[in-house]
Amino acid sequence: MVFRLTEISGVDLLPRKRKLQCRNGHFLEVRPDGTVRGTKNNDSIYTVFHLNSVGPNIVTLWAAEARLYVGIDDRGNIVTSASKIPSCELREKLDTEFFTSLSKEFSPRRLHCLAISVQGKVRSSILTSSQNVQFITKRLH
Repeated sequence: MVFRLTEISGVDLLPRKRKLQCRNGHFLEVRPDGTVRGTKNNDSIYTVFHLNSVGPNIVTLWAAEARLYVGIDDRGNIVTSASKIPSCELREKLDTEFFTSLSKEFSPRRLHCLAISVQGKVRSSILTSSQNVQFITKRLH
């Protein structure tokens, strides 16, 4: 007899299908050509992501329609990749106000967070308390 974790606990532990809405109102969007940007369009098919847990508080962010992983390279640039590479493993942190931040730590002094500016430009930020790095993860069914 084979048991699946979802049958035992009743919780979906496999890829979480989500939309990431920044606190400033923009949704994270990845186009098939690898363009990463923020959009106010809640209905865009390019805003659907799968968050896959790969370790304690470590996730990969996979754009479902674009079929690309999103990550942060060692220079702090936002990158996309068709395969899972180390740059695509991000630390997921829930803050005291229940917002999620996604970051990549390259050394104890170099932490880059995924951010969307007020204009909708996606970049990395070293300001961990900024509203631009705080996301609401909206569950999709």
